[in-house]
Amino acid sequence: MNSVKSRVIKLFFRLFPIVCLLFIINILTAPDYLWVKWPAMGMLIALASFTLVAITEQANRE
Repeated sequence: MNSVKSRVIKLFFRLFPIVCLLFIINILTAPDYLWVKWPAMGMLIALASFTLVAITEQANRE
């Protein structure tokens, strides 16, 4: 389980700066509409999907 946890944390810290950069771009270009929520939600879904697959693979190995 530790391997799965470390892989998920690595992916999170790879996606987090991207969302932060998109947030800054969003605030600078169109502060009246937060479009950054859509790519952030997509990345959250990808992270959740990756987590479920990793946990399932780990459970199948044991």
